[in-house]
Amino acid sequence: SMVTENPIMLFFTGSDWCGWCKRLVKEVFDQKEFKDWAKDNLAGNNKLRNQIELGLNEDEIKNSWKNELENFKKIRLKYLIY
Repeated sequence: SMVTENPIMLFFTGSDWCGWCKRLVKEVFDQKEFKDWAKDNLAGNNKLRNQIELGLNEDEIKNSWKNELENFKKIRLKYLIY
């Protein structure tokens, strides 16, 4: 991330039938050790993951991020981050 200088980890899922995805979440991502490490070493948060798992559609997700996007745009302009 250009803002936090931390790497961005992407986990492409959204499927409730993928056994390997469920196993990765259960055995890695849901573990306290990983959560503690990720909080300090990766950019972002679990908000989007939770929204996808809840089954929110694209419009619902976009609308819920409007405030964060506006704040990011202000920071980007203030510090000339492109």
